[in-house]
Amino acid sequence: MRPELQVRIHRLGNHYVAVTIGRDGREILRNEFQHEAMHLAYLGPLWLIDQDSLVAEEKRRLSDILKGKSGPNQVAAQGHRLFRYLFGNGSALKSHITQHPDETSHRLILVFTPEVAHLARQPWEYLFDGKHFPCLTGELLLSRRPSTATSIDISPTTGSPLRILAVVAAPSDQVPVDAPAELAVLQTSLEQWLARGLVTLDILPEPTAGALLERTGEEAYHIIHYVGHATYHLAQHQGFLCLEDELGQAELLSGTQMPRFLSGKPPGLLTLAACRKSQVGVLDAFQSVAAELMDYEIPGVLIVPASLSASTATVLYRTLYGNIAQGMSVQESLHRTRVAVQLADRETESRKQRYEWGVPVLVQRAADLTLVQPPSQESTQNEAPETHTGIDSLPTMPLVGRTREIQAIRKALREEANIFYILGGEGVGQG
Repeated sequence: MRPELQVRIHRLGNHYVAVTIGRDGREILRNEFQHEAMHLAYLGPLWLIDQDSLVAEEKRRLSDILKGKSGPNQVAAQGHRLFRYLFGNGSALKSHITQHPDETSHRLILVFTPEVAHLARQPWEYLFDGKHFPCLTGELLLSRRPSTATSIDISPTTGSPLRILAVVAAPSDQVPVDAPAELAVLQTSLEQWLARGLVTLDILPEPTAGALLERTGEEAYHIIHYVGHATYHLAQHQGFLCLEDELGQAELLSGTQMPRFLSGKPPGLLTLAACRKSQVGVLDAFQSVAAELMDYEIPGVLIVPASLSASTATVLYRTLYGNIAQGMSVQESLHRTRVAVQLADRETESRKQRYEWGVPVLVQRAADLTLVQPPSQESTQNEAPETHTGIDSLPTMPLVGRTREIQAIRKALREEANIFYILGGEGVGQG
């Protein structure tokens, strides 16, 4: 296991204190800083927010901050500010790391006390030490943890593929979600791992809390992958995922409520991914849900709070889930994912680069978040050669993207209708 550095952040008067502790429990450095509320107001870089989905008031509120800039200088400037918050000029951190020349990578855990929970919204993944981005080079494998959540141990499963359950919610009373497109991205990214038998992918046809409870009671999953909307209620200071109720409208589920609908063994990782039309509030909502889940022994939550392009999302999930399926920890898999996303981003025109490698955020309780053991050498040797010629290796697509039709069928079932007529032209999926 990689050596651990823990940074505990708390408030002292009108400023903040970041205390860095080594694996032996000794204090390495203590740094005081002040934080301006207008700096880095959202989890994830502001330039990644889909402004087409914002209302006019939100656009005006962000325009002074964004100023149309998303170049490397802005990324580095924001990252350097965050680095100074934690480590000052970095000399004490560098001195500690050089004392352990055999350790090329450290697990960095940011622990936020309740009074500074708002600082967890900042994009710490873009830390910049003046020369490099440590979370991109792999020098630091960063994750977050609320101070109220203690560390837990989990045991990776052996002899089985990585089991993933996809939940794509598209409530009819929210901004439309293109469920088939969201699922297509996930299926495409997993194609080679599905063909090799390293991953299985199930899709929840009805994204309701009841259906989730029933499915998790029937099958244990390593990962539950949620795509959809989320909302944050300022009065309650609480975030909610937007699943669907029996009428197809939004059913709000908080992090404290969700464990009641996870029957049997909880997943090792819950991925919360923003859909392409997600609103700004999803950023705070996902963070709130993740923090609450930490109190219910969910080992890890991966937050993807900004809408990613289909190509970037494909690279992200192919690399992340592929490495996890081969026995690598979530932390190390996430680092490889950041590198893969950056390489893909470099291939685009410089003025179109989005620097999305820092978007995924890991919140975890498990010290070593490894979900499956590496496949045996014998099973690897017996794998069939990878092919891309057929669609048979992909899971069967359930009936998604037919919200109105599904709602009508549910209504008829409640009214105890005995006969259904499903009409349509040839090839539109009635069979």
